[in-house]
Amino acid sequence: MNLDNSTVAKGIATIRYFRARSIASDGDREAACAWVASQNFTGSKAIMELLQRSGVSDTDDADLRGRNPALVDLAGAVRSASVLGKLPGVARLPFQSATIGLGAGARAYWRAAGKAVPVSRVPIGDPSILDDRSVYALLVARDAFLREAQPMAEQALAAELIRATAEAIDSALVDPENDGSGDAPASVTNSGFKTASTGVTVDAIDLDLGALVGALAHEDLSTARWVLHPRTAGYFARLRGDSGALAYPGIGVTGGTLLGIPAIVSAGVPISDDSPAETSVSLVIGSGIVMAGGDEIELRQSKHATLEMDTEPTGDAGAPTAQSAHQVSMFQNNLTAMMTVAHANWLPRRATIAATLTGVTY
Repeated sequence: MNLDNSTVAKGIATIRYFRARSIASDGDREAACAWVASQNFTGSKAIMELLQRSGVSDTDDADLRGRNPALVDLAGAVRSASVLGKLPGVARLPFQSATIGLGAGARAYWRAAGKAVPVSRVPIGDPSILDDRSVYALLVARDAFLREAQPMAEQALAAELIRATAEAIDSALVDPENDGSGDAPASVTNSGFKTASTGVTVDAIDLDLGALVGALAHEDLSTARWVLHPRTAGYFARLRGDSGALAYPGIGVTGGTLLGIPAIVSAGVPISDDSPAETSVSLVIGSGIVMAGGDEIELRQSKHATLEMDTEPTGDAGAPTAQSAHQVSMFQNNLTAMMTVAHANWLPRRATIAATLTGVTY
């Protein structure tokens, strides 16, 4: 079964699974499967397999994780849309793997027989565990929309789930202020080299970018990638020197190269709400990262839940806190809540595998 062909956009199988569960709201698995079969969907077998595993009743929200093609399809779409998926050389490990952090890269030396061999000055840290971390995307749709959704609407909904998850992963990965004290893993830039932007001119930017390259001069730059916000990439693309020629002709809002190094552009790179809004530019060594997860997506759905409809909900089961406002019943309002849960974590192999330019206002 191939869910990657040109007739089926990434993530569509997941949306169709949600639709089938919503349409067969009385818990009739066979009715849900029959509806899927009647639609002649590409990849319908995978969707029906999910329905058989989870059921369709509101109280049967199974932990749908595994190698089902519909789940792998969505996970692959998130991975390919994220910075982690575009960085070369990232090592993959299972969750709960123990990794050793190194203070610097080891070095080898030529020595004649009988001469003392220099010792690499590599502080070795305590083992760190790649535990399971989760990124949640929760959307609410009207039941009528799910019953009648056309292919373009399905594609739009799938694209939103993929974009939201990928941007959340990117933000945690490269935010230099993310020290891991919250729910997300610490960024790979937090312990790396940082320097403040010195200006918006070609001369200032050349100096700043050169400092980032210099800070990683002893790393394997063949796996290095710039990571920057689309606004910054757009500024670079139109910046001209004194002669009127483009200063960085290789870069654009979809990527390209900068100083001969490939660039990854992501809207997930944090940008402040202040004026002027500040962001960052990072140079990241892909081979300096180990990661776990990224291959599985968990699906959950409910038509009978009451949600706190807020981007900053107060409800907390760990430290019991009531939901304070904006509570909406899915059942009472003919709505369906759909949640995807992506599982991922990462660690830098060494303390400095990234260099970041902070306070960027362009």
